[in-house]
Amino acid sequence: MDTMMSELLVRLGWTSLQSAVLVALVWAVCRWLPRLPAATRCRLWWLVALQAVLGLVWSSPLELAVLPAADIDTAVMATQPMQQQALALAPAAVETALPPSLALAPAATAPTWPLRVFALWASGLLLMLARSVHAYRQSRALVRNAAPCSDVGLQQALQLAAEAHGLARAPQLKISAQIRSPQLIGPWNPVLLLPARELPMMGADDLDMALTHELIHLQRRDLWWGLLPALAQHLLFFHPLVHLAAREYSLAREEACDSAVVAGHGHCRHDYGRLLVQLGVAPRPAVGVASASPNFRSLKRRLLTLQQTGTLPRAVSVGVTAMFVLVGVVPLRLVAAVPPVPPAPPAPPALA
Repeated sequence: MDTMMSELLVRLGWTSLQSAVLVALVWAVCRWLPRLPAATRCRLWWLVALQAVLGLVWSSPLELAVLPAADIDTAVMATQPMQQQALALAPAAVETALPPSLALAPAATAPTWPLRVFALWASGLLLMLARSVHAYRQSRALVRNAAPCSDVGLQQALQLAAEAHGLARAPQLKISAQIRSPQLIGPWNPVLLLPARELPMMGADDLDMALTHELIHLQRRDLWWGLLPALAQHLLFFHPLVHLAAREYSLAREEACDSAVVAGHGHCRHDYGRLLVQLGVAPRPAVGVASASPNFRSLKRRLLTLQQTGTLPRAVSVGVTAMFVLVGVVPLRLVAAVPPVPPAPPAPPALA
């Protein structure tokens, strides 16, 4: 049991280190290439989550022999005599220290440090799961309390738009008085909620842009893909950079849908930006929910992204993604380099 827990803790340590390096690389690439498409940035941040999860479930990581072998061998050889001497003196020391009545009694084993660290990690994981379950129940409560949409024209417009995006069927449409911006709740049996108070103030073009944005989420299967970053956040809840990667993924996902709305559906960037400002900010959604900007900083970034008219060539985006897939996703471990085998001594000369 201790061996399994120790192995899990070792994987957590190496995965945390590799995730930190990968986050730094993705952050640097996104800063060095400001015209990188939002969809590509979304994929890069998703790969960070994939690496974090694979690092814990991959049984045989790729070993890189880069650590110096001489220092390790010298340390091991130096500690062997001390360990042998300690093992030789241990029984005598125990027998001398214990009374005769307790000399042969089995000693009570205290919890080892892997067990304590594993208990802390498991407690944090259970706490994260409890929070996610609570948030999911709140989102389902929104669906239950929402009223079905009775506007036949709106229902038909949603169905036509869903067919135009290649969806088999449109999501269920409901009206909620508890939200201020459209929300897509899923991932299974998705439900599209429209705000009851803001709906009368939205014109036909605004409503079309809002519906198109949510349908693009369904077309891209964002609610399903978003489960992996959420899983990485739960498993590495103690890692601030993993939470940063999950936030950047969510924001890049919204920016990618924004770009698709203004690029492929003939909508004006100014009008769409005005709609984003009108919808404002909303609390960060739970797992399986796509919603508006969670804060003003993210809203500002989405508005700035809309102003970018040029992007990098598709070959550059594909190349950057492929580089991170090949280099950063596979779990790695640094091991000691194998020292070269010394040459055999020359044979003694034959006696005449």
